[in-house]
Amino acid sequence: MLLALSAAALALTTNFSAVQIPDRYPEALSNRYPAWAVMNRRSAWARLDVAVRPDGSIMYCRVADSGGSERLAKEFCAVIWNIRLEPARGADGSPVHGYTRLHMAFISQGGREAREVMALQRQADLTIDVEGAPPADGLRPGFGIALLVEPDGTVAGCQQGYELFPGGGERRSTAPAALVEQACGQVIGTKRSRIVADDGTAVPYVGILHVGLE
Repeated sequence: MLLALSAAALALTTNFSAVQIPDRYPEALSNRYPAWAVMNRRSAWARLDVAVRPDGSIMYCRVADSGGSERLAKEFCAVIWNIRLEPARGADGSPVHGYTRLHMAFISQGGREAREVMALQRQADLTIDVEGAPPADGLRPGFGIALLVEPDGTVAGCQQGYELFPGGGERRSTAPAALVEQACGQVIGTKRSRIVADDGTAVPYVGILHVGLE
């Protein structure tokens, strides 16, 4: 039985930071593999869109895409609902609301969906043309960027995040600055979804995007 959980997140050395997954959680969540799925050797993968409060608690979660067992994928939000994530932080270092995209998989080795789930790769939120750009072979299938989003949904800031790899891996990004600038140039000033706090007020937040290379 294998659990994979990852999120595009922002390196701590930058001015603002996106939601991050504490190191202890992937192993802890493996104990929440639904009993019926274990007994029937079912596997699933899902992309979860998650909004996170400044205290690290989850505001909402929805399955944006999935593969393998549909029933199991639908249970992923319930599996993670009570966990605490590392909150996003604004330019001044204080906790703020955040949006992240979790890529989560429960894999039962030898089960009928296991091979399909392990072969699935995350989809890019935007793609950039790397022809004539600095060498990017080590970045495939892409890298992450973090966005500073105003209450009205306008992207006001953008910076480098994490590289993303098949199977859910990630590491601190070494994307050439020219590629980061190219990707950020596509999103600065555009509109994203708004986040509305518990009191009904739209709030600024830090979000993430996965950049694909073509």
